[in-house]
Amino acid sequence: MLKWLRRISCALFIGFLAVWLGSMLVVEIRTAHYGDQFQDGYLQTRMLPKPDKLYVLSYSESRAKVYYVSDGGGNVLSFVKSRDAWHMFSWDTIWSSSGSASGYIWPYFHHSAESAVSYFLLLLPFFLATVVTLFLAIDRKINQNRPPRQLSAAAPSTAFRSSSDIKLLLYTSDTGDTLRIDTHSRRGLLTVKAAFAAVKDSTVDSVDLTQLSTHDSDGLAALTLCQTDSNTQLHRDPNNHLTWHMNQDDLITTLGLTDGLLASTEPGHQYLSTGTSDITAVLASNE
Repeated sequence: MLKWLRRISCALFIGFLAVWLGSMLVVEIRTAHYGDQFQDGYLQTRMLPKPDKLYVLSYSESRAKVYYVSDGGGNVLSFVKSRDAWHMFSWDTIWSSSGSASGYIWPYFHHSAESAVSYFLLLLPFFLATVVTLFLAIDRKINQNRPPRQLSAAAPSTAFRSSSDIKLLLYTSDTGDTLRIDTHSRRGLLTVKAAFAAVKDSTVDSVDLTQLSTHDSDGLAALTLCQTDSNTQLHRDPNNHLTWHMNQDDLITTLGLTDGLLASTEPGHQYLSTGTSDITAVLASNE
């Protein structure tokens, strides 16, 4: 959900900037081509002072709309072409420093404080949405890449921080029983890797993998991982308490498979060794 919110907000903000800057570019190009034809057009009002700048907002062979800007205000004059000459036929004051007019003209900012407030209020929702989504994205990225807390020699397996991004399931299908360790973030996968590494390095005697998840472990009472000097084996007692005896070679292989999932940007899974057990073990990432 956060990913889609971030994408939508960024797309809206980038889209708005693209339309706004693109509109300004079109007007500037139009002004460069046709602006000389309207340098004295303001004189037809017999009231406006000489403008500091003019912008040709629209132009055709017979009609044009020009925005004249000075310190005193901004005015849009509309012209019609007759007998090879431009004649003003309408006049609209957009904003004035001495009067009550305080509008705005797309796509330009203008000089009055009231108009600046109008533009600020127009852009504020886009700005806030972008800042919030970027903040959430950065915070989530930091949390995902922060190494999980390691165990000391005397620490119990519950010293691992449990995560909502890890879920364990034990279920039966047509192909037999499957133990599935689902991870839904990089941090969750790093936590699972740290648990296997702690057992491999003999930092702890055992780890209950169900304690890594804040979710109920469907079909599992407990899943105890420990190291053995003999063959890897996954045992299950009548109460669905699984004990996973894994030898050093298989623990090293498991860490390598986990690194493969960490290196990939795509969803994926790896099958882990369970010896001669009839239970298939799967470690999944973002599936």
